[in-house]
Amino acid sequence: EEVDRFLKRGVERLLSMQLAGGGLSYWPGELNTSWWGTMYASFELITARQAGYEVPEESLKRALTFLHEDLFKKKESDKYHGATWTRELALFNLAVGKMLSAQELEPFFQEYDSLNDEGKALLILSAKEVGYLQQDKLKEMVAQLNPKFDPNRTDYHNSSFRELAVCLMAALETGAA
Repeated sequence: EEVDRFLKRGVERLLSMQLAGGGLSYWPGELNTSWWGTMYASFELITARQAGYEVPEESLKRALTFLHEDLFKKKESDKYHGATWTRELALFNLAVGKMLSAQELEPFFQEYDSLNDEGKALLILSAKEVGYLQQDKLKEMVAQLNPKFDPNRTDYHNSSFRELAVCLMAALETGAA
């Protein structure tokens, strides 16, 4: 009950930052949409929904639509989209939110070999969600991941903790663990 109360307030706080275009600001009261804020908030809202907590479907859909349009219609190429894992997290959000097709995911696999393990794991998770690759191929790809803890990689741009967690998610979701 105590956890439910905090989660409900957390979801409400995130959604209070949603702007007219569907994206979210980074801080309450800001009037500019944040790519990062929308990407992270979408992940948190999806995770809460998967755990059984009530998340307004329309609000989540608006956030995912913002991400989808930003990636595919505007074809933005700013520094956030080009980071080694940000596009891949947006793709994962879209895949889990049922707003990504296998055809839309396919071009991102052209850059698979140049990604770090975190980006690769997020693409693997997205491929599983949309049925892009066979289960055996996904397991094989997960087996090739080799994430390592690095005490020098602990900031939000380059976190070995996040990389380890995402690789573990990929191993568990594909049955490779």
